[in-house]
Amino acid sequence: MNRSAATTNLLRTDTVLLDFSGTLVNDLRPTWLTTCNVLTKFGKPVPTIHEFREMFRLPYWSIFKDYGLSDHVAKTTCLQLYKKLFKKYAWQVSVFADVKPILQTLKEKKLGIVSQTPKKILETFLAGKNLKNYFSKVTSLEDTAEQKPSPLPLLLTAEQLGRDPSEVLYVGDMTEDVIAAKNARMISVAISRKHSYHTYPKLLSSKPDFLISDLRELTSLELLQC
Repeated sequence: MNRSAATTNLLRTDTVLLDFSGTLVNDLRPTWLTTCNVLTKFGKPVPTIHEFREMFRLPYWSIFKDYGLSDHVAKTTCLQLYKKLFKKYAWQVSVFADVKPILQTLKEKKLGIVSQTPKKILETFLAGKNLKNYFSKVTSLEDTAEQKPSPLPLLLTAEQLGRDPSEVLYVGDMTEDVIAAKNARMISVAISRKHSYHTYPKLLSSKPDFLISDLRELTSLELLQC
C-alpha cells in the first residue's frame, strides 16, 4: 500500500464513495468489446484490449472523439449505441472477489457509488447481485451535468449524504478518479488490479493519497479503522 504524507493528519472518516467499473465489478472486457462494436459501426479500426487500457479515459465518449467523431456524435449516437450493444456482453460482468467482504465489513459506514455507468445498467446489476442495499446513494451517468474528472459528481453525492467533501474517501481505478477526488478535496484511493482500466504506473503517476491492490486493504488505513 502506497500512502502520501498528505493524509497523515486527516481525521477518520465514516463515508466511503466508490467507483463502479473496474472498482466494484470486472467489466473491462465487456466494455472493450462494446466499444469495438461501436467503432466498427462507424468504420473505425478497433484497439486491442491492451491498447484500450492505455487509451481509455473519462468522460467515456472521449474515446470516440479521439477517433475523429464529432462531439455531438460521440456524446449522443455513440452513447446510445453503447447502451444498446452492451446488453450482448453484460453476462460477462462479474463482482470482484474482495467486494462483498469489504462491503460487509463497512456496512455500518455510509457508502455510496459515483460512476459514469448508465443508470439502467448500474441499477439492474446492483439489484441482480444483491449489492443495492449496501449503498445510501448511487450517482450514475445521467445524474449530473458533468462527468469525472470533474469533481461535480463527487461533490453532489457528498452533499446529498450530508457530508463535507474533506470527510469523504473516494476509491477508483482510473487517474480521472484520483483527479476528481483531489479536485473535490476528498481523500483519494486508487485501486490497481490486473483488470483495472488503468495500470499501476499510470495510477501511481496521478499521486493518489493511497494506492491499494485489494479493497480489503481499506480496513488497514489509519483514517478508516473498522
